[in-house]
Amino acid sequence: MHWLTYYPAVRLAFPFICGIIVSKSIGGIPLSVMLAVALALWLLLCVLTRIHSAVPCGICVFSMAFVLGLTDYCQYDRSVHVDWGDDSRIYAGVLQEYPVGRNRSFLLKIRLADCNGQIDGSEVYLYVPENDSVFTLRPGDVLCFNGRVNGTGESDDSGYDSYLYGKGVSGTLWVNSSDWQKLDSYNSGRLKYRLAALRGRISAMYAECGLSDKALAVVRSVILADKSRLDEDTRNAFSASGASHLLAVSGLHVGIIYACLSMIIPSLMSAYGRVLRELAIILVMWAYAVMIGSPLSIIRSLIMFSVAFVCSSLRRDSSPLNSLAVAAVVILFIDPNGLYDIGFQLSFLAVFFILFLQPSLSQLVRPENPVVAYLWNLVTVSVSAQIGTAPLVAYVFNALPSYFLITNIVAIPVMFIIVACAMLMSVVSVVPVAGRLLAAVITFAVDFLDDAMRYIVDTPGSVMNTSIDSVTDVWMIYAMVVAASVWIVCRKPRFLIWMACVADVWMAISLIS
Repeated sequence: MHWLTYYPAVRLAFPFICGIIVSKSIGGIPLSVMLAVALALWLLLCVLTRIHSAVPCGICVFSMAFVLGLTDYCQYDRSVHVDWGDDSRIYAGVLQEYPVGRNRSFLLKIRLADCNGQIDGSEVYLYVPENDSVFTLRPGDVLCFNGRVNGTGESDDSGYDSYLYGKGVSGTLWVNSSDWQKLDSYNSGRLKYRLAALRGRISAMYAECGLSDKALAVVRSVILADKSRLDEDTRNAFSASGASHLLAVSGLHVGIIYACLSMIIPSLMSAYGRVLRELAIILVMWAYAVMIGSPLSIIRSLIMFSVAFVCSSLRRDSSPLNSLAVAAVVILFIDPNGLYDIGFQLSFLAVFFILFLQPSLSQLVRPENPVVAYLWNLVTVSVSAQIGTAPLVAYVFNALPSYFLITNIVAIPVMFIIVACAMLMSVVSVVPVAGRLLAAVITFAVDFLDDAMRYIVDTPGSVMNTSIDSVTDVWMIYAMVVAASVWIVCRKPRFLIWMACVADVWMAISLIS
């Protein structure tokens, strides 16, 4: 039996992702045609299932997954692409988040409404000058503005417009103070706007407890998934030292939340009691994810966690790779253009290599001392993630962090303290003394972490400059990395031969080009 038989979700994820890639590459496929093909494949699958034909059934299922990927991205493209025209018009829309400060201006994220029915629901970025009216805005406010919208698109893959298009933003415009106003109506009833307002109150609570500006920016990033207040120097220091993943709400934070909730929610002795306890923890974590706006990084972790819980409750074997594939399919079904987001790619590559490679690396040394064992486990996890993400990081950023092991050994325990104290502050902030004490601890931890990252960056040789200029080179490097990783796990010489063949092909292509 082929090894992929044990990973059904992985087998379905591949054709689904290929469908997204093909749909983005060729474009222009009528939605009705794809729906007709999907219906025909479904009818064929029904017939093949009745005659118990395994191989044609499998091909039919893979084809349906491929068509689903085609249809999914086509629908996304239709929903984001809008023909705005060249004339100024009057628009009305609902403010989605609190205004974000820019250089002498504010960014307002607007969901359009009641615009002749043609662009109803499209999201635009509205830039307005700084004035007193901006500071009174809150999520759910209805705004009216007049201007010409510049559409986003895919003509320039490296441009800001393409970045916004990938985020689902259909257009941008700048208006003067006299060209916009807040209307009397207010959509306060929707849960989305209530949660946005709740995030604003939590952020204000952190500020009232005495957090410094830098500590508040980091806490907003790691607790509320809001990086808007992080200054450029902090971003660069964490990125160059290899710790940028710690500023995102991800699997590390899920682990911290789980550890905290496990201590709060009592453990029951019966089997049903333990299941109910785990279910309560999962529901709380999902509620937290929805509250902070459902960032993809934490959704991926929670889907994997939930799949493992369901399999455990049903007493079925669960595969982390299957859970990872399920998370990828669910996330890409919701946001197919997320496949081209660098954060999505790095997140899934890191988790895949940790799941696949780290167990074999950890068996190379088996320390008996618990402290040494913890450090060794941290090292193997960091090395596995770095192996999986290094080619893509080198291609996108033209640099690699040299001291990523030191960075993770120092930063992860400190980040655990910051996240745990910030969550505890949310509970005990009603006691001013406790809130200010935790704020002092968080401020000290953030300052220490920031100084440590800057010291690592300023150390000679902290960054290795790379020159990977071709996507083909990235694919070839990953082919060799996968071959070497499989050899480490399976210890079969043929994978070394495969790696040598890939290296020969790569050199031949380089010489020809």
